Amino acid sequence: MSYQDGIWNLPYSDNPEAVRAYDEARNGYERHDLQAEITSLKRAVEIDPKFTRAWLWLGEIYMFARQPEQALQAYRKAVNVDPQEALSYKALGFALVGLRKFDEAIPVWQELIKIAPNDSGGPAGLGAVPAPASPTDPDVLPHPASARAMRLAATTTGPKRAGRPRRGVAAARCSRKASSE
Repeated sequence: MSYQDGIWNLPYSDNPEAVRAYDEARNGYERHDLQAEITSLKRAVEIDPKFTRAWLWLGEIYMFARQPEQALQAYRKAVNVDPQEALSYKALGFALVGLRKFDEAIPVWQELIKIAPNDSGGPAGLGAVPAPASPTDPDVLPHPASARAMRLAATTTGPKRAGRPRRGVAAARCSRKASSE
C-alpha cells in the first residue's frame, strides 16, 4: 500500500462535525481550491484534535502549497495525537529529509523503527539521510544498515565530488562505472 493510500485508509473522526469539515475539505480538493482545503481541515482538527487523518492531509496540503513550516507542525501534531501510527512518522520524516533537516529526521526514523520494527519505512528513511561527516564515529551512525553502506562505500573508488566523498549507492555506481572503462 502506498503512503497516500495509507492516509486515506486511516479512520475518520468519531465527531460528526469534524467529519463534515473534513468532507468540505474533500469538496475543496475536487474544486482545486487549496484555501478551502486548508480552512476546512484546520476546522476539522480544531473540532477533533485527535483526527490523525486530517492532520496528515493538512500537512500534505501545506507541503503542496510550499508552506513547509506549517506542514511540519501538522505532521508533528499527527505524531503527538497518535504516537503508534507509523504513517505520521513517515510523513514527518519524509518532509524533514525533503527540507534537508537531516538532524531532525534521524530521531523520527529511529522512533518509527521502535514503534513499527517490521515496517521497512524506518530503515529506508534512515537510508535517505546523508552519511555523517565522520564515518568512523559510531555515536553518529543512525542505523546498522547505514553503517554497512558506509563501510562498503569506503572500499570503493571512483570520481570524487567537491566536498564530501561519495558514499552508498552513488559510490557503488561510480565504482562499477570506473571499473568497466
